[in-house]
Amino acid sequence: MLPLSYILNGLTTRYKTTISLVLTISVLVFMVTALQMFSNSIQEVIVSSISPNSMIVTSQNATNEMSSVISDDQLDIAKQYLSANQIAFNENFVIIKYFKHKNITGGGNITIRGQSPTVFEYFTKLKIVEGRLPVLSENEVIVGKKVAERFQNMEVGDVLEFGNQNFVSIVGIFESENNSHESEIWGGIEPVRLAFGRNAVVSTLRFDNKGEHIHNAQLSQILTEQGLKLDLVKEQDFINKQAQILKIFIRIIGVVLCTFISVTALIVSHSIFTGYVVNRCKEIEIYRKIGFTNTAIISTFIIESIILGALGGIAGVILSFILPFFSISVFNISSYSQLVVGFSINAQIVLISILIGMLVGLISGLVPSIKISRNYNNYLTDYV
Repeated sequence: MLPLSYILNGLTTRYKTTISLVLTISVLVFMVTALQMFSNSIQEVIVSSISPNSMIVTSQNATNEMSSVISDDQLDIAKQYLSANQIAFNENFVIIKYFKHKNITGGGNITIRGQSPTVFEYFTKLKIVEGRLPVLSENEVIVGKKVAERFQNMEVGDVLEFGNQNFVSIVGIFESENNSHESEIWGGIEPVRLAFGRNAVVSTLRFDNKGEHIHNAQLSQILTEQGLKLDLVKEQDFINKQAQILKIFIRIIGVVLCTFISVTALIVSHSIFTGYVVNRCKEIEIYRKIGFTNTAIISTFIIESIILGALGGIAGVILSFILPFFSISVFNISSYSQLVVGFSINAQIVLISILIGMLVGLISGLVPSIKISRNYNNYLTDYV
């Protein structure tokens, strides 16, 4: 193999070809990085809203909060056992409603969450950034920051229509460490369920069992013995199961899109690299006369292609750093509502993206390097 300094000098001398190959690979890497960042952000937004010790009680076989219906009678019995063991709990009623987007046509469903008075003790990550906390017994709500940014009439002082011509006032905007709650509207449990004609029912009951006052298996057995037809699961497992559907959907789209872009990028970069090697047939002849073997010559071109791939990977990653400034409203298949998701990058994504760039460079340069270095006389006759 030729000295590395000579290889690097050659890349700068043939800067036009170098730029063309780097740009081609960087487009592919940018798209792959964007999809990784988007998938990572979905995971962060959904999972970061959950306490690791949080348990959730739902109606039997409920697949999401919307499909869970717990009567007040069932709830009272479950709460007796929680209160007896000094466990703080929070019950809430969940429903969705369609609202119009702010700057684009159309709209989307927003999750409306009616919360019990213990909500602000239970969800400690919540922070009011404008306005104040609502009086949960009144027709007052607070909206998540991402809802306020993307939907019409979601500012403090605006009035929303809920259910059967019931009107509620927005008294505050909150943030919650960039998790999924920022895509929701919160109010008191009684006003919200009355507005939608769903009296005497709640969707879920949450409690944080970090003090281990009662074993989860023991409580689950109690609920079963009482004939309550309720399920008790870790909230992390319950939410992850819902998120999996959305992640699989995103992954399928990503695979199809990345396959198309990858094939296109490989064809283009292979074509450019073939011309790049062909135009160096005279150089190959000199290498062979000096005494370099085919293996040494091929190794040189492979190193060049890997370097070009790495440069393309780095360029694609650098370009992707603008993505965290944007967010996308996606339809959450599990909850039938909109979820505002951004782009989140980490060291693992950066490393994978650069390695993908290097792999594309290697594949693009390997075949023409072997072919032309072994049959350079034919190409020398045709092109030199």
